[in-house]
Amino acid sequence: MIGALLVYLILRFFGVNIFKRNQKLPTATITDANDLEERPMESDLERFLRTALEAGDYRTAIRIYYLMILKNLQDNQWITWRKNKTNYDYLLESSEHPLYTSFRNNTRIFEYVWYGEQQIGKSQFDDVRSGFTEMIGNNSVRR
Repeated sequence: MIGALLVYLILRFFGVNIFKRNQKLPTATITDANDLEERPMESDLERFLRTALEAGDYRTAIRIYYLMILKNLQDNQWITWRKNKTNYDYLLESSEHPLYTSFRNNTRIFEYVWYGEQQIGKSQFDDVRSGFTEMIGNNSVRR
């Protein structure tokens, strides 16, 4: 008991709280989050994007923008979306696409922010947002 108390006191002295819960980054305040997780290609991505932006959740907004790109590529038959596919699979599948370089860059940003669990501020979001919106709205996505 004395040893455990001593270890606890030493850890507290160095600022380590062993009883602190592992706090993940905040998730979006999306009411139908299950839809976004389970059926992203059938979800109302525009509504989810508005909700994330209103909440200042730029990390989730990047994720939704990326899903919008995937949906656009799927709708125009450049990729076949499947839940178990990786982003690398989509990159391979779309390697002949005229916007492949933009897609690869957007994929890197998305993976850094989402899987790297990086919080981004408004100014950082504004810097990368145009790359996503250009690809979503670009007519050359179509065959």
